[in-house]
Amino acid sequence: MKVMKKSNGLFFVAFVVFMALSSSACTRNAPAGPLQIALEPRESTAASQPGANAHAVVVSGLSGQELQSLRASGWSDEAWQALLRVSVTGHDATPVLGRYSVTASAVQFEPRFPFDPGRSYSVRFDPARLPTPRNDKVLEQAIVLPARALSPTTVVTAI
Repeated sequence: MKVMKKSNGLFFVAFVVFMALSSSACTRNAPAGPLQIALEPRESTAASQPGANAHAVVVSGLSGQELQSLRASGWSDEAWQALLRVSVTGHDATPVLGRYSVTASAVQFEPRFPFDPGRSYSVRFDPARLPTPRNDKVLEQAIVLPARALSPTTVVTAI
């Protein structure tokens, strides 16, 4: 009985390792698709705005190999900003500060402070700046969160 339990445990460990390696190889070999920029809701991780309605800029369409190269890059903020730059529209010289990360299927940028509703931001992704440059055109897109409906905070009922 002990031998059977031990062999079942070894089989389970071998199975888990096999599945992890298989899924990792699939991600690494995923082909590139058309590049797309999207604004997606995220739970805020900014210490200054816990629980805020945060959003992240997400660039999808990268191959598994491109994503793996970016994960291993160890890039500075300046290198990331050359690849994926987010700025307030009309003030393109100054990038929005934030954190860059690589997920299983995309590159994402989460601003240090939540995007302002109603304000337009310019997003620029330059595939020629990838670790293995891609000959695709620079992708540029404006993103805007809907403006909040403003209502008076004070109501005068009598003078």
